[in-house]
Amino acid sequence: NPSAGDSDANFVTNAKAGKLDYAYTKNIADVKALEGVGGLTIDTVNVRYTRLLYMNKFNKEDGSPAPLADQRVRQAIAYALDMQAILDGVFEGAALPANSLTPDGPDKVDGLNDYAYDPEKARALLAEANWDPNTELDVVYYYTDQMTQDLMAIIQQYLADVGIKMNARLVDGDLATILWKAPEDPVNGPSAVTWDMCYAANAALSLHEYYDRYRTGSPTNSHTPEDAKLNELIDATNASPKMEEQIAAFKELSKYENESMFTMALYYQPIFLITSDRIGDIKKANPQFNYDWDIQNWTVG
Repeated sequence: NPSAGDSDANFVTNAKAGKLDYAYTKNIADVKALEGVGGLTIDTVNVRYTRLLYMNKFNKEDGSPAPLADQRVRQAIAYALDMQAILDGVFEGAALPANSLTPDGPDKVDGLNDYAYDPEKARALLAEANWDPNTELDVVYYYTDQMTQDLMAIIQQYLADVGIKMNARLVDGDLATILWKAPEDPVNGPSAVTWDMCYAANAALSLHEYYDRYRTGSPTNSHTPEDAKLNELIDATNASPKMEEQIAAFKELSKYENESMFTMALYYQPIFLITSDRIGDIKKANPQFNYDWDIQNWTVG
């Protein structure tokens, strides 16, 4: 197994000292620190890694409706965020705005709404939904890096501009329970978790891993009440062993995702592959996926 650099505090130091020949990371700050370092090559590898906001649409424990139950409110949040400006500022352009869980590529349907930054449209949708400006959304995250903290602060500013309050808080401990505990009643709730939005990532080896968790009855579905159309679309992606039929079904599912905003994909983050000149010209692909590295023919020297 190759070593990921994300959690290695000495990643940059070791790479600059010539102690590293092959590694990968999603840490933008480390990549920027290694740019221009002699003897190292940095390649961008597109992978199925989507950062998103999970939207909790179950009624609260006291029976009151979820603030995000109305589709128009979820759409308003999407219009309220200038994701391109956010990514340029926080990630220095090293991430791509998302309009679906499905990353860009041949498996993705054309014509999705990009929800281009439109605060007036956001305010209009909130007015239609009778949004209460005194409502404060509880937003949780579990990443401890500075970029995540900066991102939460920026999102808070954008939402405040259209009249949505939010409080962002770091959670730790038993995340499986805090974030993903499903209600005892997966159809009607109430919610078994306390948050309104959860900032997280989905690293998927298949498109099924992106979407199956939203189906009614999924053990990690802490956020999406029964939706007959959504269940039908998810079932269609699992109905055939033929890849072309699965992809066609995923495209229909992506359309519904994009319209109903049952979840909110924010951006796609690539992996950065760092290799030293010591190993020369090697076959490069997604290091988190099975492929023929041809490693037996690497020459290190």
